[in-house]
Amino acid sequence: MLSRWLEKEACGKQLYGYLAGFVVAGFLWDVIAAEILYLLGIDFSSLSKTEKNIPMLTLTFPLVLIAGALLEEVLFRLPLAFAVHMGWSVNNILAGAFVLSILFGALHGGAPHILVQGGSGFLYSLLFLKCGGYQRKYLKALATASTAHFLHNGMIVIALIAGGETVF
Repeated sequence: MLSRWLEKEACGKQLYGYLAGFVVAGFLWDVIAAEILYLLGIDFSSLSKTEKNIPMLTLTFPLVLIAGALLEEVLFRLPLAFAVHMGWSVNNILAGAFVLSILFGALHGGAPHILVQGGSGFLYSLLFLKCGGYQRKYLKALATASTAHFLHNGMIVIALIAGGETVF
């Protein structure tokens, strides 16, 4: 069923719909996952504060967000392009996306981050595959996933600024 969905590449208005939908879904996932951690007694917000050291209210900060999103997408989505190129089955590609998402989350700060960033990372793996990656249009897929990642990070920054934060 998922392979059928991936076979039809998102193009035109549909691509923008997927882009917007996945950005919102990723942001909501982050909020819900952080709340689940809080309910389990794990204060995710305090874990995240230890890594914050980049001032948000500067002219260069958007460039940091763009560069960070692009770098992370290259590192964690391009292996999926290799899997597609090598002819892996959809199930194996998705298993690879799952493993990459665990690594993505863990590298953001440990086990609690696997649930938060790992979950949204898996969504962006699906977006990468749907918007060209599965059809071997890797540059388009990378551009779409990077844009989604940048917009997602931007939404988080806006929420943080609205809550009185000044560093990311």
